[in-house]
Amino acid sequence: MMKISKRLGRRETLQVAALVMVSIILVIVPAAVTFSRELSGLEASLLQGLGLLVGLYGSYLFGRMSARSSAYELVQVHARPAFRRLLALYNGLSRVAAVVARAQSGVRKREDHWTPLDVLEALILQQILTAGDAMEDWRDIVPEEVASVEEKVRIHVAAEEEQ
Repeated sequence: MMKISKRLGRRETLQVAALVMVSIILVIVPAAVTFSRELSGLEASLLQGLGLLVGLYGSYLFGRMSARSSAYELVQVHARPAFRRLLALYNGLSRVAAVVARAQSGVRKREDHWTPLDVLEALILQQILTAGDAMEDWRDIVPEEVASVEEKVRIHVAAEEEQ
């Protein structure tokens, strides 16, 4: 669950604080005035209208925050496995690129001629770049989940290198 500080930006925090203050004022002022005299119909209508506007804006603001929070939680559930699959794809393509590079080193090339391995290498590198861009997209959406998966992968790779 996201903390309230992550859900609210600076602007939204100020808006919520202003709404709370206006709401308190809309409760205190009429109560204080009614101790000294009756509110006129116009005053009561004006205060009710202001209360309605503040309530509508507050509902909109909290609804937007709730939708953002729900969307984040919904994406977060799928982020870790999706990023893991993407990372596996990226690593697999990198291994294929390394194999192609090793195979190319044994092939004599003419400068004006593309070998099938050159074409294959270009295709693989394009796929690696696309996978890298997709990983950056996930990093923008759910950075905590991506960092967690990357840390686990680093630990796993370090453990394999020690063996």
